[in-house]
Amino acid sequence: MKKLIIIICGTMFFSCNTKTEKGMFTVSGEIKNTGDQKVILEELFFTQKPPVILDTAAIKNGHFKIASSATEEGLYRVRPESGGGYIFINDISDIHLSANGTSNDFMDQIVNTPANLSLKKFIRMADSFQGQMHAAANGLAALKDVKATDSSQAVAQNNIAVLSMAYTNYLLSYIDTTKSPVVALFGLGYASQVPADSLANTITATAKRFPGNTAVQEVASQFMQQFEDKKNKESKTTESVYAPDLTLPDTDGKPFSLSSLRGKYVLVDFWASWCGPCREENPNVVAAYKKYNKKNFTILGVSLDKEKSKWLKAISDDGLSWHQISDLKFWNSAAVSLYNFDAIPYNVLVDPDGKIIARELRGDDLQNKLAEIFK
Repeated sequence: MKKLIIIICGTMFFSCNTKTEKGMFTVSGEIKNTGDQKVILEELFFTQKPPVILDTAAIKNGHFKIASSATEEGLYRVRPESGGGYIFINDISDIHLSANGTSNDFMDQIVNTPANLSLKKFIRMADSFQGQMHAAANGLAALKDVKATDSSQAVAQNNIAVLSMAYTNYLLSYIDTTKSPVVALFGLGYASQVPADSLANTITATAKRFPGNTAVQEVASQFMQQFEDKKNKESKTTESVYAPDLTLPDTDGKPFSLSSLRGKYVLVDFWASWCGPCREENPNVVAAYKKYNKKNFTILGVSLDKEKSKWLKAISDDGLSWHQISDLKFWNSAAVSLYNFDAIPYNVLVDPDGKIIARELRGDDLQNKLAEIFK
């Protein structure tokens, strides 16, 4: 779950103020079940910057027409004065929008332009993947509640790992192939679980595909700057450097140190009960532990939780049977400054001498690295 580097569910650190066709664009259509009132056209931004009002018009008998100008393709919203709103991409100059005043759900509105249809297709599939992963996680929790066999739980854990990998591949593929720069940027809002290195490659490729697009170039520049800053901050936790010792309270409130595990390969796994991508990755981590814990390998879980009860419940629900520590200080945890990370899940792999030999191992990367070590 990204704290700094990129996006949180469609809210990004860059602005999107682009349009593929210069000049005016017009939005007209109908909003059913809404009274006569003012309608507002706004430009939306993917930063903390508030929406900018471009024009106002009147809704009469459910119908409206409003216009503005833009130099490039961008993300906009038509909003009745009484509240709510309907987002759209201005990929053509004459846009027709049909919506219902009883629903502000993007999936319920109709804007039949190529970019808007593409965005709706993307969101529908992404939501489907998330629903499947949520159902699979609930299924695994149910198996644990009834103390199902290890083999049954292993199958369920593997299913979650497969779904997570398929979801990641879908996100990156859609971003890499969409014809709309705004859809590509919007898609990045779903990519919080993608490793930074992979995301950097995707953003670089997107910038090359849309060389004349201001927003794409801006996000590429800002991301790469933050990516390089992050790498520089991680200089003391890069490969072949000794892992900083870390001592925090365990689940019983007693101090436990990473150094006490010296002599083993240790995956230091930073996570939290509130972190969706962490919980999705946990079955993969559990599978790695079960496969290699008798081969001089163990895991130290370091949580950024705030509430001990939720932390302990997540440990139990996810079957995390290795040492767990936390000072319950959220992002103010001593672990954050010591290991210089700004997103979770995050991990480092430490060798028996205490040196970091790999970091950010997730999915198949974790399994492949351990297989290489214990071949």
